Amino acid sequence: MGDNTRRLEAVCEKVVEKVRPTADQDKRLREIYNLISGIITKFLSDLGVEASVMLTGSVAKGTHLSHDQDLDIFILFPVEKPLEDIKRLGLEVGERVASELGVKPERRYAQHPYTRLQFRDVRVDIVPAYNTEKGTRIITAVDRTPHHTEYVKKSLSEEQKDHTRVLKEFLRANNLYGTENMVGGFSGYLCELLIHHYGTFPNLVSHARRWTPPVVHVYAPDQIEPCDSPLVVQDPVDPRRNVAAATTTKAFSHFVVLANMFYEQPSEKFFTPIRIDASAETVKRVLSEKGTTLVSVVLERLPPIAEDNLWPQLEKSARYLRKKLVEQGFPVIHTFCWAGQGRAIIFLESQSVSTHPIRFNLGPHITTSWEKQRAYLGKRVSSGDVVAGPYLVGDRWVSETRREEINIVEGVRRILEKGHGLGRQIRKALRGSRVSLDPLEAATSGEVLNTILSEIRRDQLVQRFRVAHGCG
Repeated sequence: MGDNTRRLEAVCEKVVEKVRPTADQDKRLREIYNLISGIITKFLSDLGVEASVMLTGSVAKGTHLSHDQDLDIFILFPVEKPLEDIKRLGLEVGERVASELGVKPERRYAQHPYTRLQFRDVRVDIVPAYNTEKGTRIITAVDRTPHHTEYVKKSLSEEQKDHTRVLKEFLRANNLYGTENMVGGFSGYLCELLIHHYGTFPNLVSHARRWTPPVVHVYAPDQIEPCDSPLVVQDPVDPRRNVAAATTTKAFSHFVVLANMFYEQPSEKFFTPIRIDASAETVKRVLSEKGTTLVSVVLERLPPIAEDNLWPQLEKSARYLRKKLVEQGFPVIHTFCWAGQGRAIIFLESQSVSTHPIRFNLGPHITTSWEKQRAYLGKRVSSGDVVAGPYLVGDRWVSETRREEINIVEGVRRILEKGHGLGRQIRKALRGSRVSLDPLEAATSGEVLNTILSEIRRDQLVQRFRVAHGCG
């Protein structure tokens, strides 16, 4: 065994001691599950409804973290039951549990609605699903979850469960854990399958540092559906599915870089999030140094929409805003989003707050028909807005025309008012949004400030490199 391998394993052992739940923590979670399971079972029995209750997720699989106190409780209904009945009963069960426990239920949305509640500092999700047989086609996306739980419980050794915890903590500290669209990272189930494949966290790291996309782990290549992903891990429960489908190229690339850094300099520091203490003054200074402006589009009233659906809507809208602003002459160099506490913000970083008074208009190539060129020249020559040209740049006609000078805030408002190209589910909220040139007006919390600073600096990996190598 080499010195570096020993160092990697030594770090892992220290991390395991920190993130493995204590016996008392597990006992407490089990007691809460038993309490809620009893409420659900009695309620369904009183209604004369056939269903079973199952604990799923990382707690059931034994891969949960000491600081991650979540329970995923599934109500499994017969496959013959109509989906609308399952949705209704699932919410009714959630309401009853919340009432019995004296807490407030929160309705959440995935493929279908479910209930989330907070009880004794434990987050509890109560999810209705179908009780499908292993190997049969699922009816809803969550129907796979019980089968995932059973697979991991029988496939991972206790040591591998600890190494899964180490991988999760590594990803969490570097903002790569979770398949939400705001992260696009590694799911808990993907972590479990990667450790099952590579055996240990150090072995995963030693391989991952040499990964070049696509990295493919399949056992039945003729069954998996075609996918364009940097990482492909076939689901042993559903061979058509790529478990890593939600992992973005950005998250994959970050993990490869971090694996190299950690392999070279094994340290517990990689398992601690880099502290960002943003202040209004720091944000203003960085923007001033860059010579850029940050426009915020604040959505104060969001429609009832699942978080997994919200982020694609925000990102689509941000891309469209950037595209249309660039067409208008605004040099937008970066967009990013934030969401939380029932509101969302789209940020647009631009190198200018107003359009240039001259616009370049591209005309036809000289290889097009003379009729089209003549029509273009005739239109431009007779236009009072042309200040130069038309003239040839290479083999293409170009003219320079005057255009209305507008402020970027006005430009954003015009795009929002038209609405085309924006996320359909948040279009109305965007039309009623507040647009500001003062990003600090939108930064109502330290979390938003931290997001702004992190995004305008875009130096997360450099920060990690500095910490690992003791140079900052």
